[in-house]
Amino acid sequence: MSSIGRLRDAVTVFNAVVNRFGDDPTPEIHELVVHALMAKAVVLKESSRPRDAVTVFNSVVNRFGNDPTPKIRELVATALLSMGILLGQNGQPEDATAVFNEVDTNFGDDPTPEIHELVVRTMYSRGVTLTLNDQHEDAIAVFNEVVARHGDDPTPEIREVVFDALLSKGTP
Repeated sequence: MSSIGRLRDAVTVFNAVVNRFGDDPTPEIHELVVHALMAKAVVLKESSRPRDAVTVFNSVVNRFGNDPTPKIRELVATALLSMGILLGQNGQPEDATAVFNEVDTNFGDDPTPEIHELVVRTMYSRGVTLTLNDQHEDAIAVFNEVVARHGDDPTPEIREVVFDALLSKGTP
């Protein structure tokens, strides 16, 4: 079977899982449904269907954005980050910036380490998107903000993002 056929089959399986379990009220099942939707979005992205992937990421946000469960919140933040990156890579920098801002607005004060890391990565991704769209001065301002707000964070994952932000300031 071709890789395209396998990807199409994967989307079919993810759809079946979501159709069967999407309305289940159990928190553990909610998490599995979100994982299935996220996997579907990744498959669509890898199948050169970024718009469809954005639609699926958006459905995760719309369906589960108000869920207070920490793991679901992390997955929603990941969906927003992924959606913003895809929008930025596909010539929609304004939409990407709006999505990145949504992450900061909805999750910026979240103390959960995993979500905090996603917020910092989102800030960095906003700068990358600006760079890709020849908005270098704005990108440098964003990279400076990453360094100013998170430069003293001892967490290795955050330090890596700060490192990338510092390097990106010198990349045309």
